[in-house]
Amino acid sequence: MELVLAGMLEGLLSWSIERNQDLSIWYAKANEAENFAASNQIELPEIVSHYLSDADIRLKDFDYGKHQIEAVKEFIGNLTKSSNA
Repeated sequence: MELVLAGMLEGLLSWSIERNQDLSIWYAKANEAENFAASNQIELPEIVSHYLSDADIRLKDFDYGKHQIEAVKEFIGNLTKSSNA
């Protein structure tokens, strides 16, 4: 299950948001990732939860998202390691 969530988060990281319609779709995918984590009892770090809810802010202020993006990448690495253990 961790690898599935890691893949969902990687997909969100690679998503290019250029229009409001993209933002709506991105949020729908973010909600899917949150729901998947919850239904599989995978606890999301607070900063990852903020990443999933703050895409509109990151569009306006790239620096705001740098820390979130790095934290999501680290979380993905942790998910991958724990699934391989």
